[in-house]
Amino acid sequence: MLDQRELVRALKFRLSPVFDAWIYFNLVGSNVLLPILIATFLFAKKVRRHGVLINLCIHFMVAGIFSLIQFYAGQHKLKTVDEGVCIAQAVLLSGMQPMCLLGVAMVLFYIVDSSLSGRQYSNWKHFILLGSPYIVGCTFIITTYVLVITELSATDGSAKSSVVRFGIFDCTLRGAVSESRVVHPEAKQFPSPHSSAAEPSWCWKQLQNRPSVIDLKLIIRIILFASIFVGFCTTRALLFFAFDSIPLYLHASIVPTVVFLIFGSQPDVLRTWLWMKEPTKVETPRFSRISTSWRTARTALWPSQSPAAENSDPRGDQMPNQDLNPPSAAGQAQRS
Repeated sequence: MLDQRELVRALKFRLSPVFDAWIYFNLVGSNVLLPILIATFLFAKKVRRHGVLINLCIHFMVAGIFSLIQFYAGQHKLKTVDEGVCIAQAVLLSGMQPMCLLGVAMVLFYIVDSSLSGRQYSNWKHFILLGSPYIVGCTFIITTYVLVITELSATDGSAKSSVVRFGIFDCTLRGAVSESRVVHPEAKQFPSPHSSAAEPSWCWKQLQNRPSVIDLKLIIRIILFASIFVGFCTTRALLFFAFDSIPLYLHASIVPTVVFLIFGSQPDVLRTWLWMKEPTKVETPRFSRISTSWRTARTALWPSQSPAAENSDPRGDQMPNQDLNPPSAAGQAQRS
C-alpha cells in the first residue's frame, strides 16, 4: 500500500490550478510542439539538422510523456491510485534525467568541437555521440526495475510505500532503491573539480592551434545555448533532492516549449512551415583580421586585370604588378 498521508496531500494539491498549469505545459510541449519540430527535422527537404539536436528534442519529448503517465491513465486526480501505474512511472522517470542531461552534454560537445576543429566523425564516434544517451537511460531504467522487483520480493509486495513515493506531481523512488542506483546522483549530475579545471585549458590550447578568426555570432550563440541549457540541467539535477519543489517542477515543464521556440524560430524552419520560397543567396565576404590581411596580400601579388589590359600587354602574366617589378635602367633609357 502507498502512504495514505502522501496520497491525501498530493490529491489536495492536484485540485489547484498550479497542477493544471504543469499538465498543460507538459502536454503542449511534449505531445504537440516537439513532435512537430522533430517531424520537420526528419522529413523536410530544406531543413537539415544534426542527429544530436534531433536526439535532444526526442529526449525532452519522452521525458514529458513519462511525466504524464498518470494523466494518460486518468488517475491524476483520483482518490484510488493504481500502484502498478505509480511504480511504472517511477521506474521510467529514473532514466529520463540522466538521458536528458547527457543529451544536452552531447549537443554542447558537438557545437564546441565542430567550431574548434570541424573534423568529420567516424562511424563508431557517431554511434557514441548519438546512442550514448539512450544507452545510459535504458541502463538506469533496467537497473532501477531490477532493484524495485528485488525490494518488493523481499517484502512480499506489501511495503510499496518503502519503494515508491507518491509526490504531488508524479511518483518517484525513495529509500534504498533511490540511493543504490548505478552511481550516486551527485556523481552523475555535476562535473568533478579536475574536469572543470581541465576544460578551460583544453579549450585555450585548441584556440591557440586554430587561426585566430573570430566569429562573434557563433560565440554569442554558444554562450546563450550553454546558459539556457545549463539552467535546465541544474533544474533537473536539483529534482533529485527537492522532490516536491513547485518552482523546479514548473521550470522543468516549460523545457519542451522553450526548446521548440529556440529551434523552431530559425528562418529555414519558419519558411518550411509557412510554405515560403527560399530567398536568393547573396554571398557576402566575411571580414575578419586574417581574412582582410590575406585579401590585401592576395591583391598585392595577383591584382585583377581587365581584358583590355591583358590584351595590350602580352607579358602581363609574367609581370603581375608593376610595383613589385620596377622597370630596369635600360627600359627607362629607351622610354626617355
